[in-house]
Amino acid sequence: DNPPVAAARGPSGHVAIEAAYFDAAMSQQGDFNPFTPVGWKRLADTFVHMAKPEHELQLLDIGCGTGRSLQLYEPYVKEFIGVDLSFEMVRIARNNFPKHDWVRADACVCPGADGTFDAVCFSAVLHHIPNYRIALREGRRFARFGARRFALPVQLKHALRNRSAAGLLDFEIPVAQPHVGPHVALDAVLRLVHVEAGRPHRDRQDRRVI
Repeated sequence: DNPPVAAARGPSGHVAIEAAYFDAAMSQQGDFNPFTPVGWKRLADTFVHMAKPEHELQLLDIGCGTGRSLQLYEPYVKEFIGVDLSFEMVRIARNNFPKHDWVRADACVCPGADGTFDAVCFSAVLHHIPNYRIALREGRRFARFGARRFALPVQLKHALRNRSAAGLLDFEIPVAQPHVGPHVALDAVLRLVHVEAGRPHRDRQDRRVI
C-alpha cells in the first residue's frame, strides 16, 4: 500500500529536498530511532506530567517519522494520526503500526478539518521548516478548544523557548541529558539537510538530546 498523499501535486523547493533526503536515508537504514529506551521513558513521563491526559485523546503527531513517537502517547489515545513529509518514513510507520493512521503531508499545508484534535504535537520537526510559524498555525487550526499543543525539540539549540509564549504552543518537552539512539549515531542521519539560498547544506554534527 502507498501512504495517502495530501495533494496530487508533489513537493517542491526545500520541501522536496527534505523529502528526498529522508526518503533516501530510510531506504538505506529501514528505520529511524532517535533515542535510547531511557530517553523515550523520560519523554513519556514528561508528557504525562505536562499534558496531564485525563481521557482518551485524539492526537495529531506532525513530524511522526517512522512512528517511534507513538510509544509516548499510545496508552492515552483513542485516535492517533501521524503526519510526515517523507514517503518512506510514512510507509515504515504504516507497516510497523497498521492500526493507526499515517499520512504523507507538508506540515504547513496539512489536510483535515478545524478543531479536530485534543492534542497536537510537533515531533522534532520545527527546525526543518523555514516558515515554522505557518506550521504552528496549522497546529492551532487543528486543535479544538482546550487542546494541548506542544513540541519535542530534538536539540537544545532547536528549543523554541520564548516562542511558546506567542500563543502558538502550550509547552515544550524539556531537554535534558543526551540518550542517543543507534540511528542518530550514523553519520548520514546526524548531518540533517537544511536549506539555505535554495541549496541543501549539512548541519553541524551536534548530538541529539532530550
